[in-house]
Amino acid sequence: MITQSKIRGMFLGATIGDGLGMPVETFTPEKIKEKYGITRVTEYLVPTGHKWFDGRQAGTTTDDAQLTLAVAEGLIESGFDMNAQARKHVEAFQITTAGWGRTTKTAIRNLQNGAGWQTSGVNGVGNGVAMKIAPVGAYLRAMSDMTKTKEEKSLWLQSGFEFVRNLTLMTHRSRNVLCSTVGMVVAFYKCLEDDCDVDALPGYILKMSKAAKGWITGGEEDDDVVERLALLSKHGEYDAEKLIAEFGGGSCYCYNSIPFALMFFLNNPRSIDALYDVVSAGGDADTNGSMVGALLGALNGEEIFPKHLVDGLDGKDHILEVADLFWEAIK
Repeated sequence: MITQSKIRGMFLGATIGDGLGMPVETFTPEKIKEKYGITRVTEYLVPTGHKWFDGRQAGTTTDDAQLTLAVAEGLIESGFDMNAQARKHVEAFQITTAGWGRTTKTAIRNLQNGAGWQTSGVNGVGNGVAMKIAPVGAYLRAMSDMTKTKEEKSLWLQSGFEFVRNLTLMTHRSRNVLCSTVGMVVAFYKCLEDDCDVDALPGYILKMSKAAKGWITGGEEDDDVVERLALLSKHGEYDAEKLIAEFGGGSCYCYNSIPFALMFFLNNPRSIDALYDVVSAGGDADTNGSMVGALLGALNGEEIFPKHLVDGLDGKDHILEVADLFWEAIK
């Protein structure tokens, strides 16, 4: 059974990673050192002069936290109901779109203007779905644990992954986005187990992301993210320098971002250092940090996060409130 500490850890990690990476989003390690005089980001920084986040306080978050909470609230309210997801995304859109990617912003504007979730999505290849998918992996895990027979579990998993497909296509009509998002769902699904075998994660991720190729028609893409995810089994061969060089500097392109984040996590899954390392690598640092932070929390529980990161997180009380409501809905 999933523990409350793991759920709290997952939500805290998603938001802590976002806040930690926000000030250095789009930076290189060299630029981080030049601007802040550090080679390792271990505390919240003030994003003074940042092209998007100038004027914000240290410890504030962006769309990664905002939309993770929106997905969670939809699940709490109505389970795998796409209409609830569409409504929660529009509500978030009406509050702020600061930090939102172009694809997500366009798709949710389409929803606001009357399109159904079945037709609102547009072509886009970013990490805007994987970044918010942690609650879906947790919901799928909890509900499948409650099934009594193998057949019931199979049907539940089928409906859960159909929901993942629909949630992806609501914004991003891309095979690579779907396959990488499915891979991230599997990572959360497995990390929330009591006795997760982290060494087996690359195999599970590859198997399901490969299966997801057949869940969408059309939209052929030159790059194949499944081939990138196949490299996860060799994660030990990749240090930060090699990851930055071979995965586009951790850019927001799903082909780079999702395997990049997963590699950092797999290289140090039991330590907060994995979060510090991925944020300090730069690139799409807030989103990569959010995904790694959420995975660390899901695997290890809330105790993995240092007090200064929890206490300094803007909106901490609301984040924990949503986490506890989510826990009540799935326990």
